[in-house]
Amino acid sequence: MSGFRILCVDDHPVVRSGVAAMLAVEPDCAPADLAANGHEARQLAAARRPDVALLDLRLRQEDGIELAAEIRLLAPATKIVMMTSYSGDEPAHRALQAGAHGYLLKDSLDRELITAIRAVLAGRRYVQAEVAQQLVENGPRVLLTAREREVLALLAEGLRNKVIAERLAIGEATARSHVEAILAKFGVRERTAAVAQAARRGFLHMG
Repeated sequence: MSGFRILCVDDHPVVRSGVAAMLAVEPDCAPADLAANGHEARQLAAARRPDVALLDLRLRQEDGIELAAEIRLLAPATKIVMMTSYSGDEPAHRALQAGAHGYLLKDSLDRELITAIRAVLAGRRYVQAEVAQQLVENGPRVLLTAREREVLALLAEGLRNKVIAERLAIGEATARSHVEAILAKFGVRERTAAVAQAARRGFLHMG
């Protein structure tokens, strides 16, 4: 059967089978290629040169956005649509900045998957409305350094500056400075408020 070629990469069998079933009823879509991990995805991308790759943002063994870049090297014409179970604007910022053509929450796949695929095939970017609204409402992206992200993760564990310093092998004054920078970037005065905002915006589930 000819038609546009889709590669679905997700480590959950239910998601893969669900996507395959949705695509199977589209008359102009070839049977979907399915991959459970990055190794399978790279092999299929190189061999099949999909028109669209649907990628889980957070695979068990590797980062979906980094895998997207590898797939684009193997198959430069492939359009990338990121899929995630997590809300928040930060994962979307990261994916779109990395060149993703589409971005969907998994709970919307039954309603929007085909629309998103056809949009990116037509050369348009497709961002689910709920995510687009979050991008607008939260305003400019909060840019954290790699070290600030490490400190934020430890803040989310409820650790104080002294313990953060010990964990990261840095001085306590340096740890305090990083914490203050994080609070300033989120526009809050309390550590708990920074953690709450970071969780809501998707900073704490992107590992």
